[in-house]
Amino acid sequence: MDEFSVTEVAQGFRAKLWRGERMCLIGMDVDQPEAGLVGFAIEVIGPTAVKLLPTIAETPLPPKRLACHSKS
Repeated sequence: MDEFSVTEVAQGFRAKLWRGERMCLIGMDVDQPEAGLVGFAIEVIGPTAVKLLPTIAETPLPPKRLACHSKS
């Protein structure tokens, strides 16, 4: 699946992007994170835009497990 992903490494930070259908999955790893690191934000700028805009994180939650009861 290498034709659908790209990886970059710089100064102890690794990022990998996987191309999907109309979306991209971003994976990141830091060798030695700062003690206070609790999260991150990703901003993007479009080809004709003049300022950075925050991305919309689409994190699907797992479906709730429904109990199935059958009467035998």
